[in-house]
Amino acid sequence: MNLKIRSEERIYRDILQTDIQEKEEHFIQLQEIRLLSWLWREGQEDRFLPKYLVLASEQVQIHTTQLARLFEKEKYACNRIYGTLRRKVSLPKPHPYSWSWSTLPSFLAGNMRILTSDTIPRLLVAAGEVPLLTPGEIWLTGIVAQHARVISVAVQWE
Repeated sequence: MNLKIRSEERIYRDILQTDIQEKEEHFIQLQEIRLLSWLWREGQEDRFLPKYLVLASEQVQIHTTQLARLFEKEKYACNRIYGTLRRKVSLPKPHPYSWSWSTLPSFLAGNMRILTSDTIPRLLVAAGEVPLLTPGEIWLTGIVAQHARVISVAVQWE
């Protein structure tokens, strides 16, 4: 890790590093669970968790006015994950997943998802009960979210 990144990490404690290798089969799922675990643990220690958690890849340009409108509209909402909804996707045969059904559950796709922070403990508990079967976004926002009874909300990003 270079010196600027180390310095930022020391000051803000906002850079996470894990020992999970990108070549691991369930890299995305494991990284997301580590992130949620860290946020929950740090939030409990600091007695602060933001109302919303924005999970975005580096390719996303975030429009803060759109987010502010969403946050204002949904200010009393809880137990939700927001994103681009994909309804039950049919799988080709044969498919590479350990999934015995012909369709995948509805899930939130794309490079940006927003979680209300109250979903974190529910997702963490459910993640321990749901096998790592499918690609990351389908696993967390589809199978795990359904198991945890978290509500998926479709949002059209402009």
